[in-house]
Amino acid sequence: MCSLVPIYMGAVEPLAGYVDADRKLFHGRDGFGDCLNDENGSHVSSYVQPQHAVVAIHKFCKDRPQQITIIAVGPLTNLALGYTMYGEHFFFCIKDIYIMGGNYQGVGNSSRSAEFNFHSDPEAAHAVFLKTRCPITILPWEPCTKFFFNIPIDWRLYELGKCATAHKHRAIDILNKVENSQYEIDNWNPCDALLVAACLFDKQFIKKSSTWHATVDLTGTHTRGQMVLDHLRECKKFPENVRIIEFVDDEFFKHIVEWVAGLRVTLD
Repeated sequence: MCSLVPIYMGAVEPLAGYVDADRKLFHGRDGFGDCLNDENGSHVSSYVQPQHAVVAIHKFCKDRPQQITIIAVGPLTNLALGYTMYGEHFFFCIKDIYIMGGNYQGVGNSSRSAEFNFHSDPEAAHAVFLKTRCPITILPWEPCTKFFFNIPIDWRLYELGKCATAHKHRAIDILNKVENSQYEIDNWNPCDALLVAACLFDKQFIKKSSTWHATVDLTGTHTRGQMVLDHLRECKKFPENVRIIEFVDDEFFKHIVEWVAGLRVTLD
Protein backbone atom coordinates (compact mmCIF):
# COMPACT_ATOMS: atom_id res chain seq x y z
CA MET A 1 0.00 0.00 0.00
CA CYS A 2 1.42 3.40 -0.95
CA SER A 3 1.59 6.08 1.74
CA LEU A 4 -0.10 9.44 1.36
CA VAL A 5 1.99 12.45 0.44
CA PRO A 6 2.19 14.63 3.58
CA ILE A 7 0.59 18.08 3.43
CA TYR A 8 1.88 21.02 5.47
CA MET A 9 0.16 24.33 6.11
CA GLY A 10 2.27 27.26 4.96
CA ALA A 11 2.08 31.04 5.25
CA VAL A 12 -1.43 32.47 5.21
CA GLU A 13 -0.49 36.02 4.18
CA PRO A 14 2.24 37.67 2.05
CA LEU A 15 5.41 39.03 3.65
CA ALA A 16 4.22 42.63 3.50
CA GLY A 17 0.76 44.03 3.10
CA TYR A 18 -2.75 42.69 3.42
CA VAL A 19 -4.32 40.33 0.89
CA ASP A 20 -8.05 40.82 0.34
CA ALA A 21 -10.60 38.04 0.71
CA ASP A 22 -11.16 37.70 -3.03
CA ARG A 23 -7.48 36.94 -3.61
CA LYS A 24 -7.32 34.56 -0.64
CA LEU A 25 -10.20 32.53 -2.03
CA PHE A 26 -9.23 32.81 -5.69
CA HIS A 27 -9.08 29.00 -5.97
CA GLY A 28 -12.01 28.44 -3.60
CA ARG A 29 -12.05 27.14 -0.06
CA ASP A 30 -11.11 23.63 -1.19
CA GLY A 31 -8.39 24.82 -3.60
CA PHE A 32 -10.37 23.47 -6.58
CA GLY A 33 -12.86 26.25 -7.18
CA ASP A 34 -15.33 24.75 -4.68
CA CYS A 35 -16.65 22.33 -7.29
CA LEU A 36 -15.87 19.07 -5.49
CA ASN A 37 -18.55 17.17 -3.66
CA ASP A 38 -18.16 15.95 -0.08
CA GLU A 39 -16.90 12.53 -1.18
CA ASN A 40 -13.82 14.02 -2.85
CA GLY A 41 -13.43 17.27 -0.95
CA SER A 42 -14.09 16.40 2.69
CA HIS A 43 -11.65 15.39 5.41
CA VAL A 44 -8.73 17.11 3.67
CA SER A 45 -7.74 18.69 6.97
CA SER A 46 -7.10 15.23 8.43
CA TYR A 47 -4.11 14.86 6.08
CA VAL A 48 -2.50 18.16 7.14
CA GLN A 49 0.56 17.71 9.36
CA PRO A 50 0.97 19.76 12.55
CA GLN A 51 4.40 21.05 11.51
CA HIS A 52 4.63 24.33 9.57
CA ALA A 53 5.61 24.04 5.88
CA VAL A 54 8.75 26.20 6.24
CA VAL A 55 10.04 24.01 9.07
CA ALA A 56 9.26 20.87 7.06
CA ILE A 57 11.01 22.17 3.92
CA HIS A 58 14.09 23.04 5.97
CA LYS A 59 14.18 19.58 7.54
CA PHE A 60 13.83 17.83 4.15
CA CYS A 61 16.68 19.90 2.71
CA LYS A 62 18.91 19.60 5.79
CA ASP A 63 18.47 15.80 5.95
CA ARG A 64 19.23 15.44 2.21
CA PRO A 65 21.61 18.30 1.34
CA GLN A 66 21.90 19.10 -2.37
CA GLN A 67 19.35 16.38 -3.20
CA ILE A 68 16.04 18.26 -2.96
CA THR A 69 14.45 20.00 -5.94
CA ILE A 70 11.75 22.48 -4.94
CA ILE A 71 8.85 22.91 -7.39
CA ALA A 72 7.07 26.14 -6.48
CA VAL A 73 3.63 26.54 -8.07
CA GLY A 74 2.29 29.34 -5.88
CA PRO A 75 3.49 32.55 -4.25
CA LEU A 76 7.04 32.23 -2.90
CA THR A 77 6.26 33.28 0.68
CA ASN A 78 7.35 30.02 2.30
CA LEU A 79 10.69 29.99 0.50
CA ALA A 80 11.37 33.60 1.43
CA LEU A 81 10.51 32.84 5.07
CA GLY A 82 12.92 29.91 4.94
CA TYR A 83 15.76 32.24 3.99
CA THR A 84 14.81 34.63 6.81
CA MET A 85 14.53 31.89 9.44
CA TYR A 86 17.50 29.69 8.52
CA GLY A 87 19.80 31.79 6.33
CA GLU A 88 22.65 29.95 4.62
CA HIS A 89 21.76 26.72 6.43
CA PHE A 90 18.64 26.72 4.28
CA PHE A 91 19.62 27.93 0.83
CA PHE A 92 22.91 26.00 0.56
CA CYS A 93 21.04 22.71 1.07
CA ILE A 94 18.70 23.07 -1.93
CA LYS A 95 19.71 21.38 -5.19
CA ASP A 96 17.61 23.56 -7.51
CA ILE A 97 14.30 25.43 -7.68
CA TYR A 98 11.62 25.36 -10.39
CA ILE A 99 9.13 28.25 -10.23
CA MET A 100 5.82 28.81 -12.00
CA GLY A 101 5.42 32.55 -11.89
CA GLY A 102 6.39 35.93 -13.21
CA ASN A 103 6.43 37.17 -16.78
CA TYR A 104 9.21 38.07 -19.15
CA GLN A 105 7.29 40.12 -21.73
CA GLY A 106 5.21 42.21 -19.34
CA VAL A 107 2.02 40.21 -19.99
CA GLY A 108 -0.06 40.11 -16.82
CA ASN A 109 -3.01 38.04 -15.66
CA SER A 110 -3.47 39.37 -12.12
CA SER A 111 -2.76 42.98 -13.00
CA ARG A 112 -2.05 44.57 -16.37
CA SER A 113 1.66 43.76 -16.01
CA ALA A 114 2.05 41.10 -13.29
CA GLU A 115 1.41 37.36 -13.04
CA PHE A 116 -0.75 36.03 -10.19
CA ASN A 117 1.87 34.21 -8.07
CA PHE A 118 4.42 37.03 -8.08
CA HIS A 119 1.71 39.68 -7.73
CA SER A 120 0.36 37.87 -4.65
CA ASP A 121 3.68 38.37 -2.83
CA PRO A 122 6.17 40.54 -4.74
CA GLU A 123 8.49 40.91 -1.72
CA ALA A 124 8.82 37.13 -1.45
CA ALA A 125 9.64 36.71 -5.15
CA HIS A 126 12.17 39.54 -4.92
CA ALA A 127 13.82 37.95 -1.87
CA VAL A 128 14.05 34.52 -3.51
CA PHE A 129 15.78 35.98 -6.58
CA LEU A 130 18.14 37.98 -4.39
CA LYS A 131 19.11 35.28 -1.88
CA THR A 132 18.98 31.97 -3.77
CA ARG A 133 22.35 30.32 -4.43
CA CYS A 134 21.17 27.26 -6.39
CA PRO A 135 19.98 27.17 -10.04
CA ILE A 136 16.51 28.66 -10.63
CA THR A 137 14.33 27.69 -13.60
CA ILE A 138 11.23 29.79 -14.21
CA LEU A 139 8.16 28.99 -16.27
CA PRO A 140 6.57 32.44 -16.67
CA TRP A 141 3.01 33.22 -17.72
CA GLU A 142 3.59 33.85 -21.43
CA PRO A 143 4.61 30.29 -22.51
CA CYS A 144 1.41 29.01 -20.88
CA THR A 145 -0.90 31.17 -23.00
CA LYS A 146 -2.61 29.98 -26.17
CA PHE A 147 -0.23 31.97 -28.36
CA PHE A 148 2.56 29.57 -27.31
CA PHE A 149 0.80 26.52 -25.82
CA ASN A 150 -2.21 25.37 -27.79
CA ILE A 151 -4.20 22.38 -26.57
CA PRO A 152 -7.98 22.88 -26.94
CA ILE A 153 -10.02 22.44 -23.77
CA ASP A 154 -12.27 20.09 -25.78
CA TRP A 155 -9.34 17.68 -26.19
CA ARG A 156 -8.70 17.83 -22.46
CA LEU A 157 -12.31 17.22 -21.43
CA TYR A 158 -13.75 15.04 -24.18
CA GLU A 159 -10.78 12.96 -25.33
CA LEU A 160 -8.35 12.70 -22.43
CA GLY A 161 -11.06 13.20 -19.83
CA LYS A 162 -13.48 10.58 -21.09
CA CYS A 163 -10.77 8.01 -21.81
CA ALA A 164 -9.26 8.45 -18.36
CA THR A 165 -12.70 8.15 -16.74
CA ALA A 166 -13.31 4.94 -18.65
CA HIS A 167 -10.04 3.60 -17.21
CA LYS A 168 -11.21 4.64 -13.71
CA HIS A 169 -8.38 7.10 -13.15
CA ARG A 170 -9.66 8.79 -9.97
CA ALA A 171 -7.27 11.77 -9.99
CA ILE A 172 -8.21 12.77 -13.52
CA ASP A 173 -11.87 12.18 -12.72
CA ILE A 174 -11.54 14.81 -9.97
CA LEU A 175 -9.72 17.17 -12.33
CA ASN A 176 -12.47 16.67 -14.91
CA LYS A 177 -14.91 18.19 -12.43
CA VAL A 178 -12.55 21.07 -11.69
CA GLU A 179 -11.67 21.97 -15.26
CA ASN A 180 -15.15 21.34 -16.60
CA SER A 181 -16.32 24.19 -14.38
CA GLN A 182 -14.09 26.60 -16.33
CA TYR A 183 -16.58 26.70 -19.17
CA GLU A 184 -15.53 30.13 -20.43
CA ILE A 185 -12.06 29.06 -21.63
CA ASP A 186 -11.33 27.49 -25.02
CA ASN A 187 -7.67 26.58 -24.46
CA TRP A 188 -6.28 24.27 -21.79
CA ASN A 189 -3.96 26.17 -19.46
CA PRO A 190 -2.37 23.75 -16.91
CA CYS A 191 0.48 26.05 -15.83
CA ASP A 192 1.51 24.10 -12.72
CA ALA A 193 1.55 20.78 -14.57
CA LEU A 194 3.69 22.34 -17.29
CA LEU A 195 6.28 23.28 -14.67
CA VAL A 196 6.36 19.72 -13.32
CA ALA A 197 6.79 18.41 -16.87
CA ALA A 198 9.65 20.87 -17.40
CA CYS A 199 11.36 19.55 -14.27
CA LEU A 200 10.90 15.87 -15.12
CA PHE A 201 11.39 15.97 -18.90
CA ASP A 202 13.63 18.98 -19.35
CA LYS A 203 15.36 18.30 -22.67
CA GLN A 204 12.36 16.58 -24.26
CA PHE A 205 9.78 19.15 -23.19
CA ILE A 206 11.52 22.54 -23.12
CA LYS A 207 12.00 23.77 -26.69
CA LYS A 208 13.56 27.13 -25.91
CA SER A 209 15.05 28.76 -22.80
CA SER A 210 17.50 31.54 -21.98
CA THR A 211 19.40 32.83 -18.95
CA TRP A 212 18.97 36.29 -17.45
CA HIS A 213 19.44 38.44 -14.41
CA ALA A 214 15.93 38.89 -13.02
CA THR A 215 14.39 40.86 -10.20
CA VAL A 216 10.84 41.83 -9.21
CA ASP A 217 9.45 45.37 -9.13
CA LEU A 218 8.12 46.35 -5.71
CA THR A 219 7.12 49.99 -6.03
CA GLY A 220 5.71 50.65 -9.51
CA THR A 221 2.21 52.11 -9.68
CA HIS A 222 1.32 49.82 -12.59
CA THR A 223 4.17 47.28 -12.47
CA ARG A 224 4.34 46.05 -8.87
CA GLY A 225 4.98 42.29 -9.00
CA GLN A 226 6.31 42.31 -12.56
CA MET A 227 9.46 40.31 -13.24
CA VAL A 228 12.13 42.58 -14.70
CA LEU A 229 15.00 41.24 -16.84
CA ASP A 230 18.36 42.89 -17.50
CA HIS A 231 18.05 43.49 -21.23
CA LEU A 232 21.21 45.61 -21.14
CA ARG A 233 23.13 42.44 -20.24
CA GLU A 234 25.28 44.18 -17.64
CA CYS A 235 26.55 40.81 -16.44
CA LYS A 236 29.34 42.15 -14.23
CA LYS A 237 26.89 44.32 -12.32
CA PHE A 238 23.92 41.95 -12.54
CA PRO A 239 25.04 38.29 -12.92
CA GLU A 240 22.56 35.91 -14.52
CA ASN A 241 20.49 34.28 -11.80
CA VAL A 242 17.60 32.52 -13.59
CA ARG A 243 16.81 30.35 -16.57
CA ILE A 244 13.60 31.44 -18.30
CA ILE A 245 11.53 28.85 -20.19
CA GLU A 246 10.24 30.54 -23.33
CA PHE A 247 8.61 27.71 -25.27
CA VAL A 248 7.46 24.16 -24.48
CA ASP A 249 6.25 21.26 -26.61
CA ASP A 250 2.46 21.00 -26.38
CA GLU A 251 2.29 17.74 -28.36
CA PHE A 252 4.80 16.09 -26.04
CA PHE A 253 2.74 17.31 -23.08
CA LYS A 254 -0.24 15.43 -24.53
CA HIS A 255 1.90 12.29 -24.52
CA ILE A 256 2.90 12.90 -20.90
CA VAL A 257 -0.66 13.22 -19.59
CA GLU A 258 -1.83 10.24 -21.64
CA TRP A 259 1.06 8.22 -20.18
CA VAL A 260 0.21 9.34 -16.64
CA ALA A 261 -3.44 8.39 -17.23
CA GLY A 262 -2.44 4.93 -18.40
CA LEU A 263 -3.57 5.58 -21.97
CA ARG A 264 -0.06 5.34 -23.43
CA VAL A 265 2.59 2.71 -22.73
CA THR A 266 5.62 4.88 -23.57
CA LEU A 267 6.37 8.56 -24.18
CA ASP A 268 7.74 7.92 -27.68
